[in-house]
Amino acid sequence: MGIGDQAEDFKQLHALIAEAEDVKGFLGVALELGQDAAAVLNYFGPTAGLFTKYAVQDGVVFANMAGHALRLALRMAAADQLADNLKAAMESRTAINLACGILMEQNQCSQGQAIDILRRASSARNQKLHVLAQALIASFSGAEQITTYFDD
Repeated sequence: MGIGDQAEDFKQLHALIAEAEDVKGFLGVALELGQDAAAVLNYFGPTAGLFTKYAVQDGVVFANMAGHALRLALRMAAADQLADNLKAAMESRTAINLACGILMEQNQCSQGQAIDILRRASSARNQKLHVLAQALIASFSGAEQITTYFDD
């Protein structure tokens, strides 16, 4: 169990760290990360009085640089996650659109009517729409896997 797991609040956490590591000086600088994230850069010292006015200024400058790097990393991670989610959505849509095409041909209906047929069947079977669409395509074409082509 880590020290952080034992602490109930911020002050107790720092008291536990000081006790465990024989820390006498402490400086915590909040990082400006935006609305969706929060962090603090903590500096620890073996003696009291290490964090002079100039040391605090240097600590704030470094924390600002670290905050900038962390904000950039968070934005990159969010962009990667969004790209992965969009790719997954497009892959699901490929199967749904192909299944709609099959239903449109078989039932001589519009795309809207075909999607309604898929939705009703999905709901009645308690099955995700794209899973049902993939099963329909597999039964029609024999293809086990539907491939969505992307230009990377």
